[in-house]
Amino acid sequence: MPIIFLTACDDEVNIILGLDIGADDYITKPFRVRELISRIKAIQRRFKSSENNKNILKCGDLILNTETAKLENKGEDIILSAQEYKLILIFMTNAKKVMSREEILNKLIEGEGSYFDTNTLSVYIKRIRDKIEEDSSNPEYIKTKRGIGYEWSLEVEKE
Repeated sequence: MPIIFLTACDDEVNIILGLDIGADDYITKPFRVRELISRIKAIQRRFKSSENNKNILKCGDLILNTETAKLENKGEDIILSAQEYKLILIFMTNAKKVMSREEILNKLIEGEGSYFDTNTLSVYIKRIRDKIEEDSSNPEYIKTKRGIGYEWSLEVEKE
């Protein structure tokens, strides 16, 4: 969400501090109303375009829409459980990075119960492979790195 400071404090220190702590714009009094409206519209355009550009992840025939939490493979919807979706999202946003089982579990069970262990993780990964891979016994997306963990082995494009 965009943040605009509208204030009477026009000291350079305050302006710099406001921008440094996350403001998208800093407007001091007195200001012109039409200019304020134009600045708000410009920030909204930038915010919407950056927001819209990051909700599609593509990898080969897979398309993951993070806004709707839907996965397609060759144009067909793939039904995922909540945990399977989270796992695919973790892998696709960390493509080409080898992650240990513990690292994956830490990202997966953020704030959730501790019913996940490495065996449960293996089961979920097998289920995902069965859903997305041509040949789940010889996976091309989620590769096992023996003794280390797993890797999403292909490039992912963000749109």
